[in-house]
Amino acid sequence: MADSADTLNNPRRTVADFITEDNDDSYDTDDDDEGEPEDVEEEAVDVVDEEDTDQSSVQETYPPLSPFNKIAMKCILHECIDQLYILRNINTQDNANFGNTSVEYLSIADRYMGTERHSEFRINWTINNYEKLARDIHAIIHVITECRDEIGTEGRFKDLTWASKVMKKMLEDEKQLIEKKDRNDKYIVELRKKCEEERLKNIRTIEATNADIQRLRFEVEDLQVYTTNEYTYFENWERARREQNAESCRLNEKFYQNIIDTMKKRVERDQRCHMELESYIEESKNDYLDAIQYWMKHYDEEVERRETEMINLKTDMEKLIEDHALLQQKYDAHKAEIEDWLAYKKKKQEKEELEALQQWAAVKIQARGNDTAWWRGVMFRKKLGPYRKKKKGKGKDAKKGKKGKKK
Repeated sequence: MADSADTLNNPRRTVADFITEDNDDSYDTDDDDEGEPEDVEEEAVDVVDEEDTDQSSVQETYPPLSPFNKIAMKCILHECIDQLYILRNINTQDNANFGNTSVEYLSIADRYMGTERHSEFRINWTINNYEKLARDIHAIIHVITECRDEIGTEGRFKDLTWASKVMKKMLEDEKQLIEKKDRNDKYIVELRKKCEEERLKNIRTIEATNADIQRLRFEVEDLQVYTTNEYTYFENWERARREQNAESCRLNEKFYQNIIDTMKKRVERDQRCHMELESYIEESKNDYLDAIQYWMKHYDEEVERRETEMINLKTDMEKLIEDHALLQQKYDAHKAEIEDWLAYKKKKQEKEELEALQQWAAVKIQARGNDTAWWRGVMFRKKLGPYRKKKKGKGKDAKKGKKGKKK
């Protein structure tokens, strides 16, 4: 029943799927052989060798079954036939369409060419075809029935082996046909694409040619109009050019005559300027020679004066260096005295702070002894009573100080 459920879930399984299910691991198709697209009208596969499809050529490689195995196999196959009958009749009510279909090899051309009901021979179709499934199941029933009868009479299963080979070969033919059909479809798509590209290219070429023709026609018309106008314009331009050249030559002649007159006057003026400039240069030369003699004498005097000043400055510089050394010695001595004084002040301050701390501690210690001492300590810290600060200018010390001042 598990096989029946699998068959219902996948109704596209053919007759060869039931027979060659155990041989799928050893079956391998060659999908890498992609050559030139083949003609669809040609035969899809080659004719099968007679040794593969001839029932009489099946070799007896196995010994006959024992009587017990015969009975066991007949029971198993009979049960299988019953299950297949049930599975076949699930989706079909009428059994009149199913006859004793025998399994024999048919080429692709015999199976599909010249057939009008193409829906009965769908290959690689995704829609569930339960009618085809029922026919395939009926073919399996026929094969198993013959195998059961053969086991009962001869104890062998040559018919089953032969049917398996035939169905396997038919399945290979269908797969090869599908592969070739896919390649041809791809080639047709490419051809259509190329045709469309060629058509668009031709359309663009025609449009470009028409545009060039229109453009050239406009250019010819423009050239005719341009040539006519150019000839008229050239005649008028040549006449005007001759008149203009004559007038230009007259004006140039007058212009150059004026230049000649002007140059004569300029030459006379340049000669006079040359003579005056020559006399001026001679006078300037004499003046410069006198100035050179004066400045050479002034240079010698200035050099002597500067040398004297340098000697005096050198003497003053030596004196300043000696004074600086004396001042540096005094500065170092004063610096040492100040550092000693600061160290002395620091020690004195530390000593006074230590004495104050000792006095404060003594007062605290006395204050803890009794109440009287505590009160004395408070008065001392607060500077009250006899411990308050004495004002300046009062007392014996103040009077003594005044007398001392008078003396």
